[in-house]
Amino acid sequence: MTPVFSSPVTKKEIRALVRDHFRVLSPEERDERSARACRSLYEKFLRDRQEQSVGLFMSMKNEVQTAALISILRAEGSRRLLVPRCDDGETIRFYPMGDISGYELSGYGIPEPTCPIEDEEVPELLVVPGVAFGRRDGSRVGHGVGYYDRYLAKHASELRLVVGLGLEFQIFDTVPTDPHDYPLEGLAWEDDTALCGPSR
Repeated sequence: MTPVFSSPVTKKEIRALVRDHFRVLSPEERDERSARACRSLYEKFLRDRQEQSVGLFMSMKNEVQTAALISILRAEGSRRLLVPRCDDGETIRFYPMGDISGYELSGYGIPEPTCPIEDEEVPELLVVPGVAFGRRDGSRVGHGVGYYDRYLAKHASELRLVVGLGLEFQIFDTVPTDPHDYPLEGLAWEDDTALCGPSR
């Protein structure tokens, strides 16, 4: 599939473009396309790999939805599923996923686990969100807060594979980066994937 743009634009322009695409998607189309993207990620990066723990973000409204991947992994039943919580306003940590009916909503409206901080785990394979991704080099534009870049920098030696998940209109040839931005090793979107660098 062809990316929306093949040449870099500014992060601000990319965020506006992707936001507009999400705005015109019906919830039904968003969820259907998200399910296809989740299936692509599972088939390429999870099904035949041996990692026993997977870190996976809980989706915001205008973001690829991870519910289908959560369902796949729960049905598989052989791995620990970890989800993030922002503990001090700038640091995310991952905790075992439990019954989300007891989760509290963050300031972004994202359900977060309420378990003790001592239960933190670092996943072996991490699936990260983003506003836009570069399939040639694993570049990533986030929402501008830096949660995941800080997490990836801190735990780089422990993570065996880091993969971005999005929809087709979020996939570019490359996107602008800053020195602190952390490159990804793989990407998945509807019915397609890309390897962006050597896996660990």
